[in-house]
Amino acid sequence: MAVLALGGIWYALLLMALAVFAFDEWTRLRRIPRWNVLYILGIFFLLSFFVKVDGSRLDSPAFFALFVWGLLALPVLTKNRINVEDIAHVLLGVAYLGFGFSAFLLTRGLEEGLLISLWLLFATWANDTMAFFIGRQWGHKKLWPAISPNKTVAGALAGVLAAVLVSIVFSPYLSASWLKMAALGLLIGLAGQLGDLMESAVKRSFHVKDAGWIFPGHGGVLDRFDSLLVVFPVIFYLFLS
Repeated sequence: MAVLALGGIWYALLLMALAVFAFDEWTRLRRIPRWNVLYILGIFFLLSFFVKVDGSRLDSPAFFALFVWGLLALPVLTKNRINVEDIAHVLLGVAYLGFGFSAFLLTRGLEEGLLISLWLLFATWANDTMAFFIGRQWGHKKLWPAISPNKTVAGALAGVLAAVLVSIVFSPYLSASWLKMAALGLLIGLAGQLGDLMESAVKRSFHVKDAGWIFPGHGGVLDRFDSLLVVFPVIFYLFLS
């Protein structure tokens, strides 16, 4: 939280570190070797998402096209030691994490970026917390058992309601009507729930419980930031950019 308040290069460095940790967890899911050419290219392009904040065009469509062509050349250059499935996994991870974590930095760079960032963080955390506790206490009907067996309809509704209430609390500080903030809170709640389910689906497809270990008892970066990686880009690109 202190680094968020500081902003600038310190916040950027923190987000870049989190993005790299998350990318490592993402590649571990498919057992892609660390520090081979595919892994290094993925990290390079992932970090390029943050350079654009200072005006660089590294993540422009032209550069992205070169990156994709470079990846597709790898099976040829390595005689299929690097396969298309691994390339697709890296490309999806770079896009998911690049757009997700760079949206944190872009949001912080706005005129009221600190307050907006705090709003998104608290609304998302309220969503996750209420979904967990209400679902645990009173949840009976499962929300999506094939993807996440522990999530319930009651928990999901309570989480969305919590995001709405937190957003309304922030309305006077952001000079926005309570109705507009309530609508955005609804979107935050739904986006956060979707992000959680998306990450659960990915982990289930690889038969793992947690994506990483960096937060003892709570999994990895992907496990802790799954909701926020959807909430921040959705709100930033739809309403703030």
